[in-house]
Amino acid sequence: MGQLSSKFPDLRFGAEDLIFSDQEYRALAGEFWPNARLTGSLLPIDRAFIQAALFVAVAKSEQAGFFFDLYRSFSRRRRRGR
Repeated sequence: MGQLSSKFPDLRFGAEDLIFSDQEYRALAGEFWPNARLTGSLLPIDRAFIQAALFVAVAKSEQAGFFFDLYRSFSRRRRRGR
């Protein structure tokens, strides 16, 4: 967890920062961990972990999208130059 917290130091959520309902947290957890069985009440630390996972996934997705666009831009130029 140390490496994650050094890359995303602002992903520390207190109870007041949790923005989804339990149903939404369960749905999100199901996307990340399809075999997980979340039963009973979710603790604030559970909600914070799921929310942080979502933020990291979005950040990584945006980063991957940027690199894909960059690759596509260069590959188009190469095809035109031939």
